[in-house]
Amino acid sequence: MTTEAPKRKLRIAFVVQRYGERITGGAEQLCRQVAENLSEHYDIEILTTTAKDYTDWKNYYIPGREKVDRLTIKRFPIEGQYNALRFRWQTRLLFRLPHSLESERRWIQAQGPNTPVLIDYIERNASDYDLLLFFSYRYYPAFFGLPKVRQKSVLVPTAEHDRTIYLHSYMDFFHQPRAIIYLTPEEKTLINGVTHNERVESRIIGIGVNPPPQTDPQKFRMDFGIHGPFLLYVGRIDENKGCGAMFNYMWRYFEENPDTPLRLLLIGFRAMHIQPHPKIIHIGYLDDEAKFNAIAAAEAMIMPSRYESLSIVTLEAMACGAPVIVNQECEVLQGHAERSHAAFTYSNYEEFSASIREVHENPELCNEMRRNGKRYVQENYSWPIVNQQYREFIAELSGGCCGTAAQEKAAAKREPSHLSVASLDQ
Repeated sequence: MTTEAPKRKLRIAFVVQRYGERITGGAEQLCRQVAENLSEHYDIEILTTTAKDYTDWKNYYIPGREKVDRLTIKRFPIEGQYNALRFRWQTRLLFRLPHSLESERRWIQAQGPNTPVLIDYIERNASDYDLLLFFSYRYYPAFFGLPKVRQKSVLVPTAEHDRTIYLHSYMDFFHQPRAIIYLTPEEKTLINGVTHNERVESRIIGIGVNPPPQTDPQKFRMDFGIHGPFLLYVGRIDENKGCGAMFNYMWRYFEENPDTPLRLLLIGFRAMHIQPHPKIIHIGYLDDEAKFNAIAAAEAMIMPSRYESLSIVTLEAMACGAPVIVNQECEVLQGHAERSHAAFTYSNYEEFSASIREVHENPELCNEMRRNGKRYVQENYSWPIVNQQYREFIAELSGGCCGTAAQEKAAAKREPSHLSVASLDQ
């Protein structure tokens, strides 16, 4: 009697521009959490750069290989020096003047992170992987790396409705993947409408949101000396995230309502100047426990961004039972609001201030929204559901195969935890 040998786990590369526990960008957080949750089922390697900060793309991490739990992380150095001022000028010229495809490619390269050694590694080692998942369409690793492995590539674009997606280079790019994983129906509609890439096989799969079983709002208040009701913003404090408009609206609201007990608390890294105001408090970066405690303590969370592909923090707020006030100019946020019945929407100051008044004066409505938000996340964005969706789609794409003999050999190698970049492909 013969015993059938167990099938080898599929070997999958996750390609992303930055990777690290404290890197909180949407695409980077999505990549890390999906990789961690699928690592039990697949042999996963993270192919990324040595950068930590997208504002300068400086080499921060040590290049080479490291093992973190079940994941192997391979970091590749960034070449050249990113010049933010020069890139802003290139951006202005590109989007204001007629230009060639080559000009677009130079702009994408200037956007960074410029890591040709990573692209070379992907091309030379494609046979070692069953699939390669590329996170975030706009950056150098995905744009230049995915075309090297088209038949094995899965793109997770994390696309927002901004002007970048209309560049001709990206229109062609969206026809190249083997498959695409969209985060929301709105993202799929956007990309299909702009690029007409409906023929590319695709699925809509979100992200799992796992709030702690219990939160401690009072602990947050005690730890940070917060008294009274407050509204909350969580995320990068950036003009591109709509924070400038949010501040203008809040200053006007405080001016028109001088006796309001409400304050605005900000959690996240600051990427813009915050004009001092006695009722606007920047807490800074918080770990997950403190962040969830803060969300649970808030009257509501504000999401002012016009450009989102999913908005993880919006789902986290709903999961914690916090009503959300969202910018309806963002199709994704508007979609969440319509499907969940757990968010107020606004398109101008009058609607923004009316939403705040509802939050502060209509507890019955807010309690209903809290229940709706928790149910919406549980039914659509729990990790068991998301994991199953990823596994089913990966099984379809791989055809249930176990890979080639070369892949078997590569998977069987015992690799040391730290190697130089030069040895990554050996």
